[in-house]
Amino acid sequence: MVEYYKAGVPFYAIVDYYPELEQRQVHVLGYRATPDGYVRVDLNDQERLWLDSVRLWLASAGELAVCFDDLGVRVPNVQELNRGARLARQQAADALSGKQQAEQATLLAQQQAADALSGKQQAEQAALLAQQQAADALSGKQQAEQAALLARQQADNLAARLAELEAAMRQLGGESRG
Repeated sequence: MVEYYKAGVPFYAIVDYYPELEQRQVHVLGYRATPDGYVRVDLNDQERLWLDSVRLWLASAGELAVCFDDLGVRVPNVQELNRGARLARQQAADALSGKQQAEQATLLAQQQAADALSGKQQAEQAALLAQQQAADALSGKQQAEQAALLARQQADNLAARLAELEAAMRQLGGESRG
């Protein structure tokens, strides 16, 4: 820790565990530089350590170290972010498939309407049916487009958050190596 102090590191955190325990239990320690050296920083009442440089709370959760944002919302770990991104991609693919089905239904309805023109009564009935099918298909298409847009936005948001977390982890790595 003398090297940290000489290098001017103002604050550092340690995520450690007790090797003597049968089940691994992570604990978090924080130290702040003072003119007399480093002093230990107390955790808050929720057993969390505030990391001001990255605006996150660091805490232990059994075998894991976890982070919370400044509102107290747990930040997903990399595996959770990857799982969420995969789910969002699958939802986007499903929505696109729904859009294609809606387009096929619209084409089918249009064909049925054209075939029904042979007789006046058949034409009137087929036109009503085709209009209803077209309206249903258009509604489905719009819903599919909205779902695809939402899924893309979720994937973009997850990717952006993942990039932020990776940058924060790199910064934390840089601070701890300081």
